[in-house]
Amino acid sequence: MSSIDLLLDEENELTFALKIEGTRPATAQCRLVLENKDMSLIFNSDTYNGEEVSIVLPPLNHVLKEGQYNMSLEVIVEDKFFKPLELKSKVVKEELLKKKSLD
Repeated sequence: MSSIDLLLDEENELTFALKIEGTRPATAQCRLVLENKDMSLIFNSDTYNGEEVSIVLPPLNHVLKEGQYNMSLEVIVEDKFFKPLELKSKVVKEELLKKKSLD
């Protein structure tokens, strides 16, 4: 499973390549789920443009603590539910990430 670092005290924009094919045109709703054993947060995406999906996470320092979270991309097309991507995310404060890159 892949891993990604997210900044706790900054806005994070995530963009994923996504191709949805079907026998007829349909509207897709995409969302990102960030969860641990205590809570789940859902972030809706911008409008899906047929090639990629973008999701903006606001600063989360008032909601989350630093740590490891499970993250997944969910796609809903009509009455069908898909989970094409699952990641581990490490949520850190910006200064800790900068310090890590200097080491």
